[in-house]
Amino acid sequence: MVRQSPFPFEAILKYLSEGVYVTNQEGIVLYVNEAFTHLTGILKEDITGNAIQPYIEGLYKKGIYDRIAIETNTNGETFQHQTVEKPDSLYRMVINKKAPVTYSGFLTFKEHTRHILFNGYPLYDEGHRIKYVVVTLQDLTYHNQLKEKINHVEQDNLRKKSEIDYFKAHAQKNNLIGESEQMINLKIYISKIASTDATVMITGETGVGKEVIAKEIHNESNRRHHPYIKINCAAIPEHLMESELFGYEKGAFTGAANKAKLGLFELANGGTLLLDEIGEMPMALQKKLLRVLQEKEMMRVGGVKPISLDVRIIASTNVNLLERIEAHHFREDLYYRLNVLPITVPPLRERPTDIVLITEFFLNQFGKKYNKDIVMTDRCRQLFKDYAWPGNVRELKNIVERLCIVQPSGVLEARHIKPLLTTQTKEAAVADEGTGEDLKSRLDAYEKEILKEALQYYGNTYKAAEALGVTQSTISRKAKKLGIKYW
Repeated sequence: MVRQSPFPFEAILKYLSEGVYVTNQEGIVLYVNEAFTHLTGILKEDITGNAIQPYIEGLYKKGIYDRIAIETNTNGETFQHQTVEKPDSLYRMVINKKAPVTYSGFLTFKEHTRHILFNGYPLYDEGHRIKYVVVTLQDLTYHNQLKEKINHVEQDNLRKKSEIDYFKAHAQKNNLIGESEQMINLKIYISKIASTDATVMITGETGVGKEVIAKEIHNESNRRHHPYIKINCAAIPEHLMESELFGYEKGAFTGAANKAKLGLFELANGGTLLLDEIGEMPMALQKKLLRVLQEKEMMRVGGVKPISLDVRIIASTNVNLLERIEAHHFREDLYYRLNVLPITVPPLRERPTDIVLITEFFLNQFGKKYNKDIVMTDRCRQLFKDYAWPGNVRELKNIVERLCIVQPSGVLEARHIKPLLTTQTKEAAVADEGTGEDLKSRLDAYEKEILKEALQYYGNTYKAAEALGVTQSTISRKAKKLGIKYW
């Protein structure tokens, strides 16, 4: 006769990964499976037939068992979470609650700690009295490690997504378009110097985008949320420049307002002040500017009390300041004070790989503005790349806007742009550099052509200035200088 197993499911429970032990209503252990021994270190022969409670107390005394109880109601819904200090077996908790109980605990064996989830279930007889208590032990250690890894990966992904979102947003704000080696190096340099407060001197030919670079430095800096003020030193009459820069006190001079006026330095306090065309600043004002840079303070016109300043100065020019120093038109001490962080912007003809990128950018920008959808042929792109661009990015921008205004939507071909370009190619420009021909004269001639067309098209200096991205006073001054009659 084959003896029946005292526990009918013993063969099944033997192979479960969860530890299982079963007690009767008095807490005597009737069965444990192999997983239980693996998780707790308690041998089957040591515990079977014995009360469970002494073994639990022994684990506490040895410091092996540290339990955090999570009690649940009969529906399995958690309603209390507490740390239990008094040692107790899950059997006893089920008997006292007369309901299932769940808690988690930490078991430490051989210097390895396991996080165990304990579940206790009562089994009832016909009279609804508890006859057996079944306890399961589930090792959560691996699950916790996996969860931690998943959380780490998720956090890492969130961090990378934040970086990508930042760089995407940053790229949208970044006006420095170009993938040439010169522009890449320039962007890297700006990222290094932007967070400092050192003065910056930006040099380069007219139209290369010196103001764009100045604005980019401000946007990259810690001052980005503070004012960014620009003053064109060549556009303001000399007798008004001091009051524009430093402001004036009430009644400081004849014609002054009846109240004090803040100058651009005070308006830019905490932020950045761009002194564009710094080479045109009068010598008398250069001395005052030097004092501001050295002392970090200024006085208004007619004032007697110094005003503290926290302004980062960026200067820009398209003239050779060293030659201006030799001609005694620029202070040498001011030059070195301004030239702490020099930036030389390369002309467009020296970075042909950027020309098409910039052209496409402006085509998209002005296409949206004028509701046009224009694309270029390969021949058209090549013409743009071969052209010398004496007016640099400003000239390119103006020509693309003109094309977007006068051309219908469709394909932009070489025949459309040839009339707008001078005959000079980059090769011709290089040849001219060796002839000694005055570059300024050629640039003035081209600037005159642009101004004439703008004034004829827009009809007044205000609209022409807006289209060309300069002030109305600049248009008036340059038109007068170049002999353009527009009235």
